[in-house]
Amino acid sequence: MTDKKSVFLLVLIMATACLAVAGTSIVILYRAAFEEQRNVLESIAKNHARLLEEMARFDALRNQNYPGGPENAALSQVTNAHKQFQGIGHTGEFTLGKREGDNIVFLISHRYGDAPKPEPIPMASNLAEPMRRALSGLSGTVVGLDYRGEMVLAAYEPVAGLNWGIVAKVDLAELRTPFIRAGAMALFAAIIVVLMGALSFLRITNPIVRRLKEHAQRLADLVALLRQSECDLQKARDGLEIQVEERTADLVLAKDQLELEVKERTRAEDRLRELWKIAEMADAKDEELYDLILQGTLKMT
Repeated sequence: MTDKKSVFLLVLIMATACLAVAGTSIVILYRAAFEEQRNVLESIAKNHARLLEEMARFDALRNQNYPGGPENAALSQVTNAHKQFQGIGHTGEFTLGKREGDNIVFLISHRYGDAPKPEPIPMASNLAEPMRRALSGLSGTVVGLDYRGEMVLAAYEPVAGLNWGIVAKVDLAELRTPFIRAGAMALFAAIIVVLMGALSFLRITNPIVRRLKEHAQRLADLVALLRQSECDLQKARDGLEIQVEERTADLVLAKDQLELEVKERTRAEDRLRELWKIAEMADAKDEELYDLILQGTLKMT
């Protein structure tokens, strides 16, 4: 792997780590905010449902003569109160509805559009999922389509005694927008941090890499020198072995010559001894024989 690829891989790892940490943090925060909003909406829906139930019981006892009966009295109070309700956040709202035949009829106005209240929606429609559940006697929270066809987080609750349903809801887009912005900011910050880290990394590591390359080159030169020295040593060893073989051959030849001379000298000495024996046996006054023996001895020495 080349140096550029190694640096790019390290930068990629650092960027991935930054993005993973930022992404994990944003997801955890989003889930916490989602659960908190769910709990808030559920609390609003339950509290309003219990309040309406108490109002209906009170009106049943005190407002028997109200036009339209106690139900209209309760609806009138809720409508007047709802005019002062500013909603939940930017898109959240509180809706109240009832079932008439196979349709869902909304009883109070909403925050969107110019119409005083939403148009009736069939119970079989895929819209107004939270209200349909509330009018079916269910209680809880859901992520689904509201009467506008927008995906919302909603809490739904039935109102006992009135056969109404209450829904407190907020658009998922509103919940997600701050976290999407935070994710974009985190991505931008991660890019800046990674670039700064990469530049700092390069400034710090480039001198180190340069020194390492220099050391590596020196080691390579040293290894080459050692190999050359080894070759020279091997050549010297081979030359020494040749010289030793030559000297050994010369010594063997000299030894053979010396042995030959020793043998010849030994034979000469043996002959000399024989001559001396002959001289001893002959007349000592025979000067001519003595001279011959003496000459032979001199030649031998």
